[in-house]
Amino acid sequence: MIWLRRVLVVPLIIVLIAALQIATIANFTAGTLLTPQFYLDRLSESNIYFFSLNDLPISALSEIKSRSNEGSINYTDVIQMSDAEIVRTLNIIIPPEWVKSSVESSGVAAGDYIRGTTEEFDIHIPLANRAAVASQQLKKIIESSNLHEFAMETQVKPAVISAASRNWPLGITVSEERLMKSVEEVASKKWVSEEITSALDEVIPYVVGEKDGFSINVRFDNRVEVASSELKQLLRESDYYNLLYDELMGPTIRSSIGELAVLPHQVQLTEEEIVAVLRKVAPPEWVEKQVENALDEAAEYLVGNEESLTLSIDISDNKEAAVDGLINLATKRLDEHLESLPNCSLNDVEQILASRSAELPFCYPSETGLKTRMKTIVDKYRKDVINSVRPRILESIPNSISFDESSLSDKPSRHSEYKIASGSISMSVSDTSAVSSTLHDLRELIIEGWQFTDNDLRSMITISGGEETWERFMHARELMSAGFKYSDSDLQDTLFKSGGQKSLDDLQTARNYLHMAGKYRFAAYAPAVLIAVFIGMLGGRAWISRLAWSAASTAIASLLIWAAWGPVFESLAMPTIESTIQTTMNQLITTPGSYPDTTALVVRKLTSIAESTVREVAGGIAGSGLNSFLFSIIFLVGAGIWRSWGFFFNLLPEKVTRGFSYSSPNR
Repeated sequence: MIWLRRVLVVPLIIVLIAALQIATIANFTAGTLLTPQFYLDRLSESNIYFFSLNDLPISALSEIKSRSNEGSINYTDVIQMSDAEIVRTLNIIIPPEWVKSSVESSGVAAGDYIRGTTEEFDIHIPLANRAAVASQQLKKIIESSNLHEFAMETQVKPAVISAASRNWPLGITVSEERLMKSVEEVASKKWVSEEITSALDEVIPYVVGEKDGFSINVRFDNRVEVASSELKQLLRESDYYNLLYDELMGPTIRSSIGELAVLPHQVQLTEEEIVAVLRKVAPPEWVEKQVENALDEAAEYLVGNEESLTLSIDISDNKEAAVDGLINLATKRLDEHLESLPNCSLNDVEQILASRSAELPFCYPSETGLKTRMKTIVDKYRKDVINSVRPRILESIPNSISFDESSLSDKPSRHSEYKIASGSISMSVSDTSAVSSTLHDLRELIIEGWQFTDNDLRSMITISGGEETWERFMHARELMSAGFKYSDSDLQDTLFKSGGQKSLDDLQTARNYLHMAGKYRFAAYAPAVLIAVFIGMLGGRAWISRLAWSAASTAIASLLIWAAWGPVFESLAMPTIESTIQTTMNQLITTPGSYPDTTALVVRKLTSIAESTVREVAGGIAGSGLNSFLFSIIFLVGAGIWRSWGFFFNLLPEKVTRGFSYSSPNR
């Protein structure tokens, strides 16, 4: 009869193996796979935080640099930092340890709520301190970077090229190369860096919510002196005479006496000839001083020290110094005119002398003797011309050239070209009617500075992206201020908006089931325990032997579970699983986009995490089987010891054993 019962044990052991395996998997799932810590441990063991903030950005930066070499902008050259330095800065702003701590605390809180072990959760990740650190690092990057040169080349230079082709006050337009050099002197790297740092100090507290507004004010008054000095240098490299006489004095003379100065006896001097004489007798030092004084007066107006722009150049001394030159030029023109008349005969000369006319003769002799006879009348002609130089020319020209911002657009146009150090420079007194308005705008900008406030930011964002974009910006600002917050109430609101009350009910049902699964996870072993007990009842006669049968059958089942999920799984199933994972991940690399190496790196990391997770699951189940095996062996050994101990006591005299009240187990 006992052997029949023991034969029936064989199929029960098979059933026990299945039941114990199901119980082991269920217990491992409820106790491990359904806990957030399992997945957080996988992320930690894979070193994902270090990977995301070190290996991944280094790969991405390398590919960005390689793409830049193909003709795009090399941003890594702009900031003048190696890949390692960039990543080091990134790790200062976003430390891997901070990311790990934030992810793990948030994951545990949310996971425990989903599992039903807690009734609420509240995730809070402060971000303001990270923004402050980012601001400090950004300042350091700007100070040591090539950003100034980059901005000059990509942003300022196009504007300079456009400006170089336009008309300036006093008609000055310089070549783009020389103008670019001047702009770099005025907007120096140090000044730009200081302004950016000041702007960041103003904006960052607003972005992180420490202030309700901000106001950036860039002052330009301290750059006017530099700009004035640079403009003087431009003029030194060009021609002060050209600016003063051709561009300023020439139009003044033209407006005073016209295109020609008409003297007695048909003598005419052009405006260009008069200016040339004035220019010839002017000392270089005087010319330079007059032009620089005018520029200094303009600078005083632009910075607000003067309420109006009135430039005045005293040319009275220059006029007096030019008297002899103008007389010589006028008499030369008279002589040239006389020489151009038809030749006189002796009778013609006698007729002219006899007529005593004040007008020019109808002819002029070429023979020296006849010229001598006409000397008296010719000297009278010369005297008339000489006496007319001062009243008709010099007294018509004002003693000073004065103009203001409005007169810059009223002067007649004239144009001239000449060379400077690095190219050509063209000047035109009045090619535009907008000079006065430009000066007023420039003066206002220099005095008040360039201002940009939170209201300007809102207008800019609203115009470019609408009110929704502004609302998203304000939400991001609130996030930076308060940090990332998410609670069970937020989760419920999200689910209610997407699926209504049913979604909330489904969530609660899932939480109840998960809570029960975690709380009663060891109940999964009940069927296996009952089967093991039944095997013991069938296989043994006494309680000790029945315990041995139960423990032995459980040990066999546990050992098979360990073998199936341990060595057998690793040698047979794992290669297939790895191949499947590799195939799936390789499909992601077939269309990697712009960063193939970085995409491949991410895929390899995901593959590694997936494979290690599978191994961890199999190892966990195998470990549970091994624990069951060891636990069963303990019971089996205990049963053997108990049986041996009982046999030993049966050998003792009855008087000794009676005190122990022990009955030896039957076979």
